[in-house]
Amino acid sequence: MKNDDLDHATMAREQQAGNFAFVATAIVFVGSVISYVYLKFTLGPGNLALFPEHVSNFKIIDPTAQKSAYFVGVGFLVLFCLLSATAIASRFPDILQLRRPHGGLLERYYQSPARNWLEDFFEKARLPAWSIAIVLLIAIAVAYYFSEYASPVLFPQGDPHIFYVGGELANALVNNLSITPDMMTAYGVGPALIYAVAETALGSLSQYDFYMLARVSNILMVASFFYLCARVIRLEGNSRFSAPMMWAAVGVCAGLLGPFNSTLVTMPNLSALRYLPFLGLFLFLALSQKQGNGNLRLNVLGTASLGALLPLFPDSGTFALLGWLLYVATSQQASLIQAMRSLGYLALSLISAVAVSALLVWFTGHPLHLIFVETVLRFGKNLGGAPISVDTPFFVLVIFAVFTSLYIAYIGFRKNLDQIERLSLSLSACFLLSLMYYVNRPSSLYWIFGLLIVIPIHCMFLKAMRFGSFRAAQICFICCYVAIIDISAGQWKISHRSTSKHIDFSDPAYASGLLVRKDIAQPYNERLKDLSDMDYAHDGATVFTTTPMAVLELGISDLKAREIVFKTNTPSSLQEILAHLGNEKPNSILMEQDWSSAYAGPTAKISKQRISSGISDRYSLVCESKWWRVYRSKELSLSADIAC
Repeated sequence: MKNDDLDHATMAREQQAGNFAFVATAIVFVGSVISYVYLKFTLGPGNLALFPEHVSNFKIIDPTAQKSAYFVGVGFLVLFCLLSATAIASRFPDILQLRRPHGGLLERYYQSPARNWLEDFFEKARLPAWSIAIVLLIAIAVAYYFSEYASPVLFPQGDPHIFYVGGELANALVNNLSITPDMMTAYGVGPALIYAVAETALGSLSQYDFYMLARVSNILMVASFFYLCARVIRLEGNSRFSAPMMWAAVGVCAGLLGPFNSTLVTMPNLSALRYLPFLGLFLFLALSQKQGNGNLRLNVLGTASLGALLPLFPDSGTFALLGWLLYVATSQQASLIQAMRSLGYLALSLISAVAVSALLVWFTGHPLHLIFVETVLRFGKNLGGAPISVDTPFFVLVIFAVFTSLYIAYIGFRKNLDQIERLSLSLSACFLLSLMYYVNRPSSLYWIFGLLIVIPIHCMFLKAMRFGSFRAAQICFICCYVAIIDISAGQWKISHRSTSKHIDFSDPAYASGLLVRKDIAQPYNERLKDLSDMDYAHDGATVFTTTPMAVLELGISDLKAREIVFKTNTPSSLQEILAHLGNEKPNSILMEQDWSSAYAGPTAKISKQRISSGISDRYSLVCESKWWRVYRSKELSLSADIAC
């Protein structure tokens, strides 16, 4: 790469930005280590609202200190970084050794065979657009071929997760039932509306159909991300250094396109259904790279569209919208006029969100906009509280995202950012905002972080090579890409290899449209047939089960299904359930008998005992079958014509 055209002012600006970001990131690193040590030795069972069986089964710890440390720590670090790094940046020597390639190590590198070999390798390792399209088509074909096979480990988990994320609310919308506050989860109304539209168009949905909706959303997310990568490569003139970005993108997306029904398909909260606003963000960012700077119509359309998604997807919608607003706001150098223009875009997004909320209320007749309000007001209340552990590759990417955001933001106050810089700043900021997911529940299955960080890594690598900082290029390339490889490999192992090991390809049986082992499918189907044949189920009953979506799939009118793991995990949620039963006054309550393949079986067993005890003053046990216990309202006389 040629650096002869770099003037002294440009080099000085890049040097100060590097110093500022380096010092600020070092402060963040030290603060993170201190926070980790504090959390590691202070978090414990504490005063949890959850029932003991949920604490032990899901390994939950007291999130109070975790939440406090997160918000206080972030505020302190941001303030301290800005004050200290700004004062130090202009006084430090060139920490990252940004210089032109004259003499010493860099001159030897630029003239060495190693550099030629590296560039030749990148040139040959590039993936052309047609090859990416072929890989995607093959992955889709293989995924469709294996789409009916389900792991016996994950199969019982899919139903309650689908019900909790949006299945219950979708059923209420389709059948015009009353919507209660416990249906309003933090995932928003978006997944429920997708389920409701699909159910209206296709009829009753099986578990296979819900898996296919998740799989289609995953494929669309991957396609939009590769389209953005292709636009970046085209913008920079098909750089020979695009190979690492494309291979990293393939590694990150491999888990989403895996052939089996993994956790990224069976659990909608881990699939792209939860992150659909990021799909919109990738598309608008890609189109902006094509249209060029200052495209007013595209900026307005992107702002209004992502604002419209805000009430549908409160968490991911907020992060995607803020990332887009940051991209739009940095189209010109920081000034009062640009700040006013940015406030105008913010106002447009809020108007769009309010308009969509009003349309939801008018069209459905339900106050669905309150889901977003509930999410904002109760943010952090239901913090996952999973144990904190050392995840070195992920932590490397976090530090890199901090450095990239601060580096480009510093430059943005002194000159107009180019499109690649704006894109990297937007995605890095989205990465840091999305850390709320990780803080809520540390896990290696948040693939969205990989998608958000690939392009910023590529941008900083090119910038380092352009300004002759071989040290920075080495750090960026080796550490970050190795971290992405490690995360991609771990994600693939967790979500697919462990899934395929347990699948029975020899003699499976169908259950809710999926092929699972016979010892799973047989009791699953027998339970549903027993319920369908039971007279009490057709007499205004409420069913408590670990497979509520399967119960709704039966299509029995006036039969309500309630989930007994996630919906009864605290004393307050249990009292809400009992209060709903008091208001609804079902004629019968059907309680699922314990069975070996039930999700969170020991936890569900205790929950059923609590519910049975809570309804004992109004309902009496009248009969039992192999799969169900029937409680009849004491206000109703028993009929000899109703059989168990």
